[in-house]
Amino acid sequence: MRHLLTVRGIRKLTLVMVACIPALLLTPGDSAARDGDRLRLIAGVDATLDAFLEDGEGATVVRDALAKARGVLVFTSAGTGGGGRQGLLFGRNASGAWTGPAVYTVVSGTLGRSPTDEISRVLFIVLTDVERLIATRVHLGGSGVSIARLPHDALPTTDLAAVTDVADGGADPLVVFTGTVLAPDTDATNALYGRRITTRDAVASTADLGDDIVILRRRLDAVTGMP
Repeated sequence: MRHLLTVRGIRKLTLVMVACIPALLLTPGDSAARDGDRLRLIAGVDATLDAFLEDGEGATVVRDALAKARGVLVFTSAGTGGGGRQGLLFGRNASGAWTGPAVYTVVSGTLGRSPTDEISRVLFIVLTDVERLIATRVHLGGSGVSIARLPHDALPTTDLAAVTDVADGGADPLVVFTGTVLAPDTDATNALYGRRITTRDAVASTADLGDDIVILRRRLDAVTGMP
C-alpha cells in the first residue's frame, strides 16, 4: 500500500509540475510584449476605421455598405511580435449588433505589391455568410472567396467588398489580393480573450474584453444605426 501511495503521489507531483510549466515559461517580458501587440493591433484597427468612416463622401459609401454587411474584417499596418499582418474579424448577431472579434493573419501572399509598397489599411466588408470565412482558410480571388472593390453606387454581388488606402491611380487591390490567403490566428485570439475559444465563438462573442474592444463594437453599432 505504501508503494501504491508513493506512485500516486509521484503522479500528482508530476501533474502539478506539468501544469506549472506554461506559467514558468511566460515571463513578465512575454506578457508585456503580448499586451503591446494587442494594443498596437486595436489602435491600428481604430485608426483604419477613422480613415474610412470619417472622410466625406467616401465615408458615406462605406457606412451604407456596413449597414448591409454581415461582418467586417479590418486589417492595419500594425505588425506583431512575429512580424505578420493581423486584423480583426467582427460579426453581427440576429438583432444587427456587432460582435467579436477574432484575430486573423495573412498566411500567404501580401496585402500589397511588395513588402516596400503595401496597402497599409484595408476593410473587407463581408457580404456573404461570415461562416464562409470561419470554416476554412480564406483564399481571396480566383476560385476562393470572391472580392470586388466597393463601388460608389450599389453594392457588388460578391463575398467581400474591399476598401483600401490605395488611390484610384495606384495598384488595383483586386489584382493585389488574388492569391492572398487569410486564416484565423488561434493563439492571438486566445490571448485576446484570456482563454481558449473557437474562432466561431469569438466572432459571435459579446464578452467584455475591455473598454478598447467595447468602443470598437459601439463605433460599428453607431455607424449601422444600432442604439
